[in-house]
Amino acid sequence: MQNDVHFILYKDKKILFTDYTNADLIKLVSVMDEAKKIIRIQPEGSVLLFSNVTNVQLNLKILDPIREYISGNKPYVKRSAMFGLSQSAANILSSIVKLTKRDNINFFNVQESAFEWLIGGIGGK
Repeated sequence: MQNDVHFILYKDKKILFTDYTNADLIKLVSVMDEAKKIIRIQPEGSVLLFSNVTNVQLNLKILDPIREYISGNKPYVKRSAMFGLSQSAANILSSIVKLTKRDNINFFNVQESAFEWLIGGIGGK
């Protein structure tokens, strides 16, 4: 899974790229585990996190691990952008974001917009 979690450079800014494309429960947990090993050793408030969640299949079994992942990453993540969510997945994740009191997560339909927002731009969607 090492290719699913890696740093990229975008306009000279380091972004942690996490790829959950077409993920089922097993892949979701695996990628989250790999990502949190990297995220949680970074300086607090420093991580720019991009997650490609295109065609991710969410179900009730994954909600607690996602909540823990989002909550546990809070001290380390400066901004987090999620790209490619279906409307139903966006609704579910929006609820988790509110429950974990994260105000630095945004959802995008255009990858370039997500990268721009991560590096300091404004807006979303």
